[in-house]
Amino acid sequence: MADVKKKQKVSKNKKKNWRKVDITDVEEHLEEKRLEERTGGPAAEKPDKSLFVVDTVASAEHQEVAPKSVKSYKNIKLQCFQNLEPDPRIQPAKIKRNVRIDSIKKKALPVRKQLEVGYLRPAKRQAEQQRKKAKVAKKEKMEKILSPVVATYNLWEEDHNCEELDEHYALVTKKKLPSAPSHLKQRPSEVPAVEVPTGGASYNPSYDEHQQLLRTATHRELRKLKQQRKIERATTDMFPDRRNAPTEQTWLHEMSEGLALVDEDVEQEDVIADGFPNAPVRAHERKVRQKRRREQQEKRLLDKIKKQKVDKQRMGEIYRLRSIRKEIDEHEKCAEERKQLKLEKLAKYKNKPKRLGSIKYVEPDLELKLSEELSESLRTLKPEGSLLEDRFRSFQKRCILEPRRRQNIVKKYKRKTYENKTHREVV
Repeated sequence: MADVKKKQKVSKNKKKNWRKVDITDVEEHLEEKRLEERTGGPAAEKPDKSLFVVDTVASAEHQEVAPKSVKSYKNIKLQCFQNLEPDPRIQPAKIKRNVRIDSIKKKALPVRKQLEVGYLRPAKRQAEQQRKKAKVAKKEKMEKILSPVVATYNLWEEDHNCEELDEHYALVTKKKLPSAPSHLKQRPSEVPAVEVPTGGASYNPSYDEHQQLLRTATHRELRKLKQQRKIERATTDMFPDRRNAPTEQTWLHEMSEGLALVDEDVEQEDVIADGFPNAPVRAHERKVRQKRRREQQEKRLLDKIKKQKVDKQRMGEIYRLRSIRKEIDEHEKCAEERKQLKLEKLAKYKNKPKRLGSIKYVEPDLELKLSEELSESLRTLKPEGSLLEDRFRSFQKRCILEPRRRQNIVKKYKRKTYENKTHREVV
């Protein structure tokens, strides 16, 4: 009795068990259907004409053999001559040409010949086309330059269209102004040309405004003193005075701080050890070929594991599109915040002078008078500051002039030498 295979009962609700189901009978049935479709449908539905053929040609036994004429025997060539003639049933031999030699010959041709033959590569073909276009453009440009200029308008008329005029003629005759830069009419600073002083700087100020002006001047002076003390602490105060200056003994004590006495034997051993930076390799410590091969295999395995880990991380990036999108949104938000901060900073320093050179602009001292220096009338009032200096400082603050420092130029005259006739050397 033939062994009948029992159908394996598998739960089909899991994807891993789908392949365990036997579907050979279904595949065979589908293959038969496909064959029938290719051959014009099932045989039961086909007409008789497509299945059967009526034989109208007689067989070789019933065919009548016509007698050969004498002429036909005369036209037959001898077998020896027939062997010399080519047989039309035999195809000619296909001889493979040496393609490599042919390509080398084509490569030796000039670029134009290669283009005609059709051997040129796409990149070189495109380069040749670009070269032709550039040559034509250059030729047109030279023709335009060398061709005589024909005026299509009257030069002596007052009203012309500037677009029709020659560029050189329009610029020389001031018919057309040269193109100005975009920042020509843009002010370098938003600081007003003439700053209105506060009410405390008046010749007859109120008490509160005058005290506010004095307070501002005091804060400025205190800031200057603080900066000066900071510089002194970092320079003068860091070095000892003459009384506490270091001597040779203090320097030697400082340099030998933390050093311990070393025995001569230990020192000699260190010298011997230092003499051989790399210890010699002995025969039993050398790596055999098997050990080297094992190390290479381990290295390849580690590289493979590392590569698989990187690939796994890249595949995992696909499933975290939401988090990536969230990160992008956060990055854009931070960029927008930085942009707003930058705009606020620019607006804050808009009315402050920019740095144009190596010297930084320093605000001048406030022009004020103390409470006891205030005058009751304009006749006894003494003016503060200089109008010329005020305008010069205004130019510097508005970034029209760079801040400068007064240079003390000392002229060094060339030393004159002359010969005193009363003390001339006797030769």
